[in-house]
Amino acid sequence: MKEAALALLTESFGRGLGKRDWIEHDPDYDSLRDDPRFQALLAKLPT
Repeated sequence: MKEAALALLTESFGRGLGKRDWIEHDPDYDSLRDDPRFQALLAKLPT
């Protein structure tokens, strides 16, 4: 499900959804944190 989660996050973040501060600390994202693609998505979000 990791691939599906990253695809949905890519789409959501591309639409301006998601708050970096919240996503950085939400335990729901723990399984994605080590993935370089997740880190790249996170880096694109405004601080």
